[in-house]
Amino acid sequence: MSDLTDADRLLNATAADVRQLPAELGDAVRRAQDELLEAVSRFAPGIAALMHHLPAARAITLARRGKVAEIRADLALMTPDEREELHAAAQLLAQLTKPDARAEQP
Repeated sequence: MSDLTDADRLLNATAADVRQLPAELGDAVRRAQDELLEAVSRFAPGIAALMHHLPAARAITLARRGKVAEIRADLALMTPDEREELHAAAQLLAQLTKPDARAEQP
């Protein structure tokens, strides 16, 4: 557990903290920070896209489990746009899962 705390502390080190470290270790911390920032920036669009779909995915999972109270609580926290998107997705899923609609799909 202390290793994780130390690693977290080093990655979040300020410039002043890094200057106080021995030169070799300070360089390693700067490289780690640069790599972390590069990785975050590279994956940020995908993470944002995934986060955009989480409310609908959670609603579907809760619906499968019959968790009506949880769905209502989530709906209360959603923005009007998120509720509208969820409603549109539900309508499309209902349309596409009709037995005759599946036969019509290419």
